Amino acid sequence: MFAGCTQEPAAEGTPIPASGREPKNLVERLTINMAETDSSFYFAEPGGSPGGPFQLSSGKIVGIHFINVGDDEHEFVAGRGVKYVPSASGEVPDGYNEALFESLPADVFVYKPQKVEVATEGGIGELEAEAGGDFWVRTTFPDSMKGTWEMGCFKPGHYEGGMKATLVIA
Repeated sequence: MFAGCTQEPAAEGTPIPASGREPKNLVERLTINMAETDSSFYFAEPGGSPGGPFQLSSGKIVGIHFINVGDDEHEFVAGRGVKYVPSASGEVPDGYNEALFESLPADVFVYKPQKVEVATEGGIGELEAEAGGDFWVRTTFPDSMKGTWEMGCFKPGHYEGGMKATLVIA
């Protein structure tokens, strides 16, 4: 499900505010900023330290709110067991062997006009957002998914530059 609004992006060099909108019926919310510095890439709660860990509950309708506050395009992928693929420079990380959202019903809500791409081969595979992108994922994690997962950005050099974090479903 997609929704849109006409809010203008923030001026260059200013923090990008959230859209102020959220999906209905959420019991629990988590906001995660996606960003970069001169030397690293990261996920962080607003005002928090990069890298998490981030925690969500099973059995509740949860909303994960992603805001790309950086200048680069970033993506969100979640799973276990990093998958490596051959490249000209050796093997590079490219997703997970076990994808968190592979068989999990989830809704994606986009509330800002920046480009957000959703790869949906067998569920949500990855979500990419341009600078200023603001999107939500709404789902309910079953008890069978409790445990430690990882989220990462697999844009070239981002994962290796630190854009990964622990996601705990309790």
